[in-house]
This record gives sequence, structure tokens and C-alpha cells, in this order.
Amino acid sequence: MDTWLYDSRPHLTYPYVKVQSAYSALVQLYAWSGQLPTASGIKQKKNTEDSRCRYGCEAMESMYHVFVICGKFKALREEARGLIQKKVEKRCDEFNVEESHVVGLQEAAKFFFYDSDIWPLQNSVYYLGHVPKLDPWVSREAFNSTTIRESFLHNIHGDFHMVGIHLTSHIWGLVQKEMARWREGNFVSGMQS
Repeated sequence: MDTWLYDSRPHLTYPYVKVQSAYSALVQLYAWSGQLPTASGIKQKKNTEDSRCRYGCEAMESMYHVFVICGKFKALREEARGLIQKKVEKRCDEFNVEESHVVGLQEAAKFFFYDSDIWPLQNSVYYLGHVPKLDPWVSREAFNSTTIRESFLHNIHGDFHMVGIHLTSHIWGLVQKEMARWREGNFVSGMQS
């Protein structure tokens, strides 16, 4: 994937190196390497015949489908959208930025978890830890110096990234629990047969 298309600011290292339970980092690693066991990935490895979404969608279950499209996780995406919009408002208050200078940024927050033109290829890839380029969405006139503007953008980038990787790990944790329950049910029913 061409990472130059996305915001090149460095991500916060805390969730990758300091957190005792580095589940977010593990999910990111598997997502980046294409190793999350989605139905389409399992079918490619010839371990199943069906690549449809395990939640009843007729679509192929890919990472993109699970994290961006699947109706099973729509409420979680909406909750995360609300959280990121609150974080943008909080940063604007913190930096005394007028709303009129960040209308585009507020739109970016609204559509971060969905396909939209805020993404360079119109497809959301937040689940890979990417953040769209935010500079065009923030007016230069809103800040007294480029250093303050850069600090604001760095903080906003961190907020987008953190909310995105937390949503990704939350969704994937639920998928794993569902897979474990299914395997356990099959194991128990297999023992009873």
C-alpha cells in the first residue's frame, strides 16, 4: 500500500511499546500483513468453502468489509465517530481555534470510519492505522505561528490514530470471541456425537 498517500506524521508509540496488553499492536501487525483470519483469507488458504461474512451479510468477508462495511459493527463505528468528533472539538477549544477554520477537519472526523473523499482513494483504511492528510482541512489563518499549527495537527493526528486503532482492536476482539464460541460449540457437539 502506498503510505505516501496518507498523513506522514509519526504515530504515538505508546499503544505499541508501553501498553502491557499490546493487543492493538498485534491486530495492526496482522492487518498490515494480511493475516487476520477473515473468511476470504481462510478460503484462500483452502480451509473453508465459504468466504461470505459470518454475520449474515452476503458480501465477501475481507478486512475492509469487517471494519468499514459490516452492519454488525455499525454501532461501534458510530460511537467511535462521536468520540473523534468530541476530540476535535476539545482540541479546537484547547488551541482557541474558531469553528469556521476547521469545518473540513470536522467533516474528516465525521467520515473517518467510512468511505469518503477525505481518503485519497475514497476507501477508509483506518483499520491499518492510517490517517488521511489533515493539513488541507485546517486553515493556516487560524494560528499565530506554523509551530502552533503543527502542534495542533500532530495532536489531532494522534487522536484520529488512537481512536482508529482502538476501534479496530475492539471489533477484532469481538470477532475472535465469536470464533472461539463457534469452535467451542463445534468441539462440544463433536464430543457428544
